[in-house]
Amino acid sequence: MPAQTTGTMKPIVISASAFAVVWCAAVAWRLSNLVQSSELDAARFAILIAHQVMGLFFLGCGWAVYTRLQGQAGVLFILYTICTAMHWAGPYPADTPLLKTALLLGFFLVSSTLGEALLVHFTLTFPRPWPIAARKGTLWALYGPMIPAVAVSGAIVVTQATGGDPNAFMGIFALFAFLLPHLMGLLAIIILLIRWAKAGTRDRSRLGLTVMAFGNVLAILPWLAAAAIENLIPGLPVPGGLGTDPYVLAFVLIPLSFLYAASRVAKDSAAGRAP
Repeated sequence: MPAQTTGTMKPIVISASAFAVVWCAAVAWRLSNLVQSSELDAARFAILIAHQVMGLFFLGCGWAVYTRLQGQAGVLFILYTICTAMHWAGPYPADTPLLKTALLLGFFLVSSTLGEALLVHFTLTFPRPWPIAARKGTLWALYGPMIPAVAVSGAIVVTQATGGDPNAFMGIFALFAFLLPHLMGLLAIIILLIRWAKAGTRDRSRLGLTVMAFGNVLAILPWLAAAAIENLIPGLPVPGGLGTDPYVLAFVLIPLSFLYAASRVAKDSAAGRAP
C-alpha cells in the first residue's frame, strides 16, 4: 500500500475507531438497562461488560501498533482491531425481531468475517511481506467471501421482512459468519508459526516472532479446552459455570503479542535496521 494511499486512510481509521468506541459504550448502556429490568443476571452482565473492555483494549493496542508501523501493515492491523472491538461488544440488543436480525447479520459479517480476513492479510504482510500477499488471487480469497455473505444476509432480512422463513438461509450464513472466521483465525496462527519456524534465532527475537506466534497459541488454548469439554463431555461442568465466556479473556494476549512485535520492529527501523 503506497504511503499516499495509507495517508488517505487516516480519516477512515479515525472515524471507524470512534464508531467502535461509541458502539461498545452503547451496548454496555443497553446491557445495564437489561440488568435493571432483571432480564440479565449479574454474573452474565459482568462477563459481557468484560467483553466491552476487551474490545476497547484491542482497539487501544490497534492504535498503538498503527502509530508504530508505517504503511500497509499498520492500516491492516488497526482495521482488524476495529472489527474485533465491535465483535467483543456484540450486536446492540434490538426490540424488534427484524431489526435484531439485520443487526446480528451485519454485525457478524463485519466483525467476524472481515476482521479475520484482515488479520490473515496482516500476518502475510508483517514483519516482512510475503510475495503472495500482493497477488490478486490472495486478496480475492481473503475478501471475496464477503460478497456471497452480504447477499445471503440480505436474502435473510428480505425474507423475514416479507413474512417468509429465513431458516433456509441460516446454514449458509453460519458458514460465513462462524466457520469461515474460525478457519481464518487458525490460518493466521499457522502463518505465524511458519514465519517463526523459517526465521533464524536472531530474527525470532529481533522481530518478536516468538512472542507473536506462541502468544496467539497460548491465547486460544483455554477457550479451546473449555469448548472441547462443553462439546465432547456435555455432562462435565466447565469451571466457572459460564461456559467458554471467561476463557476468552485470555485473548488479551493476541493484541499484546502483536504490539510487542510492532514495538521491536519500530525500534529496529528507528535504528536504521530493516526488518
